[in-house]
Amino acid sequence: MIRPVVTYAFETDCLKGEIRADTRKPGVVQCRHKSSKFDVLPEVPFQALLMPEWLLRPANAREGIFWAPCNAKPEVFLSNDGVVFHVSAEQTQDWNMEIFFHYVPGPDWIDFRCEIVPGTAINDFEIFFASYINEEMESTWIPGALPDGESWQKLDNRKTEPRDLPYFVARDERARGYLNDGRWNSLWKQVGAGLRPQWCYTHPILVAIQESTGLAAVTLVEPEVCSLLGGQHHTLDTAHDFTFSGDLYPKKPLVGRARIVIREIGPFPQAEENLSRMWRDFRKFLTLGA
Repeated sequence: MIRPVVTYAFETDCLKGEIRADTRKPGVVQCRHKSSKFDVLPEVPFQALLMPEWLLRPANAREGIFWAPCNAKPEVFLSNDGVVFHVSAEQTQDWNMEIFFHYVPGPDWIDFRCEIVPGTAINDFEIFFASYINEEMESTWIPGALPDGESWQKLDNRKTEPRDLPYFVARDERARGYLNDGRWNSLWKQVGAGLRPQWCYTHPILVAIQESTGLAAVTLVEPEVCSLLGGQHHTLDTAHDFTFSGDLYPKKPLVGRARIVIREIGPFPQAEENLSRMWRDFRKFLTLGA
């Protein structure tokens, strides 16, 4: 069978890649750091960065947007220097929500904006996103809220067998409770066991780093709507995940923003200053309402 493939190629100062919606895992399906020639994604175009994955609510099993049961086929168009995936409310079944996913490449980052326009009220809603980072970035770091203050923590998320339970770090105790309120299906009925640390994160920053070079893929998430950071070890990649969350009210949009930066930040602990500067820049971007 021969069919046309629609892809949105981009090239910036430091990155080169493609954005696609007509694939099993839609989003940024190719991303190369030009100076190092490092491919952030291990399998092109079968994995993605900033991939919308699961719709979550209490007492209901997780349900896919582009997977079952919705199997959405979005309208795709260019807007404001980026690419928009538009999922109509009719495609989200009883979730009854219109969703816009907006990808905008920057010099060495990709900005992401999700807007949900609900038709139905849902309390404690989450929408889950995954980025499949090349396993050559062999470690994951998160800023943890420990008794003595903030401390960058290297996760032990490469020690499990491939496709084992996910490794989650929550925003707070309320978000921790989401892991066991029925929103994960029976296959992950022990998902709470995947939450290794008892601490929460201080800021929603998730760092995948190649320790030998200091090249990193840094995920920054709007803190007011983020409830969870995490990852799951696969064979060629480790997924670096986050959620947007909130109570949904009919016709009141829920907006969440994130950014993935591909940049050399150096090894830890020297990387911490670069990450602090990156977080300040991201917060300024959010304040400007871009």
